[in-house]
Amino acid sequence: MRFDVRSTGADDRTVAPLAAAIARETPDVIVAVGEKETRAALAAAPKTPVVFIQIPDPVAIGLVTSVARPGGHVTGVADLRTELVPKRLELAKELLPNLRRVLVVYDAQDAASAAAARTAQAGRHRAGLAIRWVPGELLDAREDLVKKSPRQVALPC
Repeated sequence: MRFDVRSTGADDRTVAPLAAAIARETPDVIVAVGEKETRAALAAAPKTPVVFIQIPDPVAIGLVTSVARPGGHVTGVADLRTELVPKRLELAKELLPNLRRVLVVYDAQDAASAAAARTAQAGRHRAGLAIRWVPGELLDAREDLVKKSPRQVALPC
């Protein structure tokens, strides 16, 4: 058994070429981390089984037909990123009782990140918080905005 680990180095431009290079090696299975990588693997190797991780709701984004019966050559493990957003807001409010504003930084190109941001917006009423949305590079945007507005908590989605 042989395991080859490849990485895009967080460069989205290399996802499709890397998936194509992996497919040319005709692996028995491809493990993909994230939605973009999973879609690229499916496109590059439509007959090769693909196992995904770090995808909150694969049914909602159309990767699988159902959790019980995914269909096709794709399956994986869904994470709870979207479902845990309201709990994270409540926990932030509990830890910081004077908290009023939350900065939600999300990747507009990533369906899971955008869904988590929408869930944060929907859950703000329950926690009594004002939400500020900021699409963009998660780490860079969060660090810059937190420095400019230190009285709000940043929640990456």
